[in-house]
Amino acid sequence: MERAHEASSTVWAFDMNGEGAEEEIHYRIDGGILYIGGQDMAGSQVATAKELGGRPVGMPWCYNKRIVEACIVQPISPVGRFDFAGMSKLRAIHGLELLDTSRITDMAGMFSDCESLAALDLTRFDTYNVTNMMHMFSGCESLESLDLTSFNTARVTNMQSMFENCVSLRSVDLSTFDTFAVTTMESMFAGCESVGALDLSSFDTTRVSTMKYMFSRCSRLASVDLASFDTSVVTDMQGMFEECSSLTSLDLSSFDVSRVKDLSYMFGLCTSLESVDLRAFVTSAAESMLGMFLGCYSLTSLDLSSFDTSRVTSMWCMFLGCLSLRSVDVSSFDTACVSDMAMMFQNCLELESLDLSSFDTTQVTRMVGMFMVCRSLASLDVSSFDVSNVADMSYMFSHCDSLDFEQLPQWARP
Repeated sequence: MERAHEASSTVWAFDMNGEGAEEEIHYRIDGGILYIGGQDMAGSQVATAKELGGRPVGMPWCYNKRIVEACIVQPISPVGRFDFAGMSKLRAIHGLELLDTSRITDMAGMFSDCESLAALDLTRFDTYNVTNMMHMFSGCESLESLDLTSFNTARVTNMQSMFENCVSLRSVDLSTFDTFAVTTMESMFAGCESVGALDLSSFDTTRVSTMKYMFSRCSRLASVDLASFDTSVVTDMQGMFEECSSLTSLDLSSFDVSRVKDLSYMFGLCTSLESVDLRAFVTSAAESMLGMFLGCYSLTSLDLSSFDTSRVTSMWCMFLGCLSLRSVDVSSFDTACVSDMAMMFQNCLELESLDLSSFDTTQVTRMVGMFMVCRSLASLDVSSFDVSNVADMSYMFSHCDSLDFEQLPQWARP
């Protein structure tokens, strides 16, 4: 890819519709200001329309670190995909209403990594034909608000990382979003550190298959309404709420997780989460629960009696650092396929008893630190544990100050 610079001419080509129809775009860069138009301008360079590598992939000024302002002075039909991507010093784009976006099908990365961009007026954007909005605004670190109420998203199938790492974004109105066709919302809001609330009550998620890291690192998110979410075809919820450190409660009573294979880190480091009702969770497809509740400092109780863990292979760090957890019902856990229980209950400081009578540990190879620093744990029956395949059980009961080791099997005694 040849980049635009002030000393030489550049020819850039793309084919908007795959029909060989070419359109010229003229531009010049003058003192850090980019001028764009559909006709010749004094001192301008020409971007001749033709597709590159089989598809349009941005404009010649993409990733230019010197441009601080862009002025669209004449009507043009842009590529859409990565049009302004990587322009980290760009503070403003004027004349966005002159962009004819009616034929664009792909807006992936259109403004991605425009770290200095403070505002965007997209009210005139025609998004009727757009199917891809992946990474459209990701890395727009200075954007505080977005008005997308004029967007027609009826044909969009991909919203992966659409707002990822918009760290200053405080509000975004998505009430008019039609998400019926969307199949992926992976990392859609990940890293939106300043968003305090999200109203997604209008979202139709019936076709979404992955919600992996969807709200990860939304550290100020205090409320999110997910009552309308249909998760019946979702297979991946890894890290979905990871590091949502301001969430105190979650209503997931409508969630269908029967097809979800990965639940790892789903609530990891939700340090303020005090309650989450998972009694309706049927986890028959789950294969990983590692770190699922890791660092949930404020949780006091968990009823996991509905959990089907028959396919789960890893419970590594599942409850690690649940400092306030006093009770957790794991009595129905089927652990026949689990190979890793390392640090599973480590630092559960307030946990007084555990019913592990259902645990099948014949496949487990790691139990290192499994109950380490469970200082209040006084009642624990591990007599049924088969540790014949365990290669490492170091520190398994280290600092379990309330435990009567005389009541434990010989292999468990220090």
